[in-house]
Amino acid sequence: MSERIIGRPMPIIDAVEKVSGATVFINDLELPGALVGKALRSPHPHARILNIDTSRAERLPGVAAVLSRNNTPEAPFGINIKDEAAFCREKVRYEGDEVAAVAAVDEDTAREALSLIEVEYEVLPSATDPFAALEEGAPLVHDYASGNIANQFHIKRGEIDEAFKNAEAVFSDDFHTHFAHQAYIEPTGCAARWHPDGRISLWGCLQSVFLIPTFMLSPVMGMPAGKFRVTQTKPGGAFGGKLDVKAALMAAMLSRAAQKPVRFMLSLEEDLVSMRPRMPVHISLESAWNKNGALAGKRVKIVAENGAYCSLSPAIMSSIALRTDNLYKTPAAEIEGKLVYTNVIPSGQMRG
Repeated sequence: MSERIIGRPMPIIDAVEKVSGATVFINDLELPGALVGKALRSPHPHARILNIDTSRAERLPGVAAVLSRNNTPEAPFGINIKDEAAFCREKVRYEGDEVAAVAAVDEDTAREALSLIEVEYEVLPSATDPFAALEEGAPLVHDYASGNIANQFHIKRGEIDEAFKNAEAVFSDDFHTHFAHQAYIEPTGCAARWHPDGRISLWGCLQSVFLIPTFMLSPVMGMPAGKFRVTQTKPGGAFGGKLDVKAALMAAMLSRAAQKPVRFMLSLEEDLVSMRPRMPVHISLESAWNKNGALAGKRVKIVAENGAYCSLSPAIMSSIALRTDNLYKTPAAEIEGKLVYTNVIPSGQMRG
């Protein structure tokens, strides 16, 4: 075979496997004796949980495990900020938040078990817009987050005031990006197998086999990250949307509780309401220009909508802020960024 590669067509390594239908996606993975895992999700964007009664679900024949705040540790987790728990504790913070989960012999039994879980809510006012969430007196998504600010920073370099004072021309405008689901074809799912020696094997359509055990499984389940063996199945698309996959945690916790393999597959509807869509951002940008047409300075204000939990949004916001300053040679710049909690689906990253 010639060593010449550039200029020659190269076959895609797994092309035949995919077009022939031989590829094993997560929903094709067979684990003998596996139970079906399902989550009970909040019907409210913001509400206090007064009581959770899972007793009827636990007594249903065919149910192997029922998990909620009643029998799991609080154990906050998060890739950037630890602000989320496996199951809602005192409050639900978005419509789709996980309140409980079950593992049962089949999907019908699992769904029936979910219907038997009784949750008493006290509905609270919601903050569903980042600018409204910043106003004084707005409902707090997290009590510890002053003014609903999840994260913020301020960068100032160069003589920014002088740049605008001496500018020949100043241009300003507002820009807005919106929520967007990554629209991969394959809904998200994970499967887990608990081993008697305390190890857990996990399979899933993931984009990182290291983020999940380090930042999610280990802190919540109280096990060293090395106790988890994570295998990435071939994803049916991801585009950034399968970096933060809570289905992995649900599958692992249910498998340990039931001491049997568990498959936790999201329906398309669940995927749309609980995975991490692209983070919406509002950008106000001013630019100052010299007589010779050179860019003299930029002022940028960013308000990014975090949603109910942080996920990867702090890192995404910092990337947006820094790239407003490094795309073009700018002598002076001032950038202010605010990442704002709201009672909507947690946001994240999207490729492209």
